[in-house]
Amino acid sequence: MTLKLTEVSFTAVVIRKLGLPLIFLGVAFNSAAQEPSAEALVSRIQGAIVSIQVTSTPEAAQASKVQSSEELVPARIVATDGRTVGSGTLVSADGLILTIASLFDPSGEILVTTEGGREYIGKVVAQDRRTGFALVKINAQGMAYLEASNARRLAPAERALGLGRTTLGGFSSLVVSDGLVTRAYDELMDTPPFIQTSVPVLPGTGGGPLIRQKTGEFVGVISQQYVPRVGTPITFATPTNVYLSIAEELLEKGRVDRAVIHTQVSLLNSEQARLAGVPAGTGVVIHATRSDGPADRAGLLVGDIVLAVDGTPATSINAYVQAISSKKPGVPIDLKVFRRGAMLDIRVVGDFAP
Repeated sequence: MTLKLTEVSFTAVVIRKLGLPLIFLGVAFNSAAQEPSAEALVSRIQGAIVSIQVTSTPEAAQASKVQSSEELVPARIVATDGRTVGSGTLVSADGLILTIASLFDPSGEILVTTEGGREYIGKVVAQDRRTGFALVKINAQGMAYLEASNARRLAPAERALGLGRTTLGGFSSLVVSDGLVTRAYDELMDTPPFIQTSVPVLPGTGGGPLIRQKTGEFVGVISQQYVPRVGTPITFATPTNVYLSIAEELLEKGRVDRAVIHTQVSLLNSEQARLAGVPAGTGVVIHATRSDGPADRAGLLVGDIVLAVDGTPATSINAYVQAISSKKPGVPIDLKVFRRGAMLDIRVVGDFAP
């Protein structure tokens, strides 16, 4: 059969077998080609999936177990002996692992187990509170790894795989779950983008990769789960695009510095827009500012309508928050503000986000 390739992207997956590096290329076809089987994908990428076990203090372990009957919870497992258990994905040949920050107790020891049961002591080298990403380093070379791909190509109803690794009785086992993408690359309120799926969080898959089955691409990190009182839990993954956008700063500083101006806002509704004489959905309304915070010092008032941030339209709460947080602390931010019939330009200098 001849395939017409109209769009091709490659995700290199390095697998070591019998001591020799073998290269497999996941090819994304914009065609009617049959997607690869889950078994074929797993065999290609399993060498890049690691188990992560973190010892915790009794207090930290107990606190991590406290959950209401219905809430958004981290995708992690707390073992009976207090260990926090999850997974990660090797993203470089020299032992850099991408996972979720909620696995880690600052005082805990990190044990990383790779395919074949080899164990390493891991060290957290970077964390980002807003996105929930963490980077762990092990002292290793020549490791199998996955390259992060573009999650924006995902579409609802596509099949996806969730992968993790568990270690029981000295044996390292791969854990695989599958399901559908229900919301592809979404942004709500002031949260980072997310992927919503029906892929179950199994013991060990929290922090592991979400794989787009039709192409074998690494598109997300399994991060949270919504547990309803009735019905099936919903799994959320943070898109790898988010990691790629901050990876350089994370590796350089061990953190990401973001600006915050301390405002509480809502989206401009149709009635507010009519009274202000501006189109609905074209700005956010300020409801509160922190006393002596950046917005307060700059003269922003309750009731002000912010239409743009440094020229970027504030068409949603997420767009407004992302535009602010993309700036660095101490750097001036120019806001286009509508106040009582007048258009104002207000400059604010952001503080460090917590």
